[in-house]
Amino acid sequence: LPITYFRCWKWKPELASSDESEKHLAYHIHHLLRRIPTTTTRSSNKQKEEISRICVIFDMRGFSSSMLPHIHKCINILRCQYPGRAGAMCFINVPVYFTTVWKIISPWLDEEIRSKVFFAERDVDDVEKAVGFLNGMELKTGLY
Repeated sequence: LPITYFRCWKWKPELASSDESEKHLAYHIHHLLRRIPTTTTRSSNKQKEEISRICVIFDMRGFSSSMLPHIHKCINILRCQYPGRAGAMCFINVPVYFTTVWKIISPWLDEEIRSKVFFAERDVDDVEKAVGFLNGMELKTGLY
């Protein structure tokens, strides 16, 4: 899976309008997806372009509950505009209180998305360790 790394401590959603944030997110997702190679298959005289799934590693250092409305908007954009693209979402450096936050966020997600969410153990604290952690999981990889 192609991987993108998201650092909460670098994200400042309050510095942009809602519309600007939405456009910014859509731009980054679109740019990421453009860089993923596509495969064209033929079956029954029909040509179909298939696109790989992606993996996002969320480093939760710097996360605050004020980010929740922005996260909700991000989730809606991903679900509506880019369905089926998520292969795995791995959360590292998760604050202790995030269990409560997850109870708020998880109902926003459908079962397909929830099944792709993984919370790494405490000793998984950087990207390389997160990739190792994910390599040990059974992930939906490849084409959707």
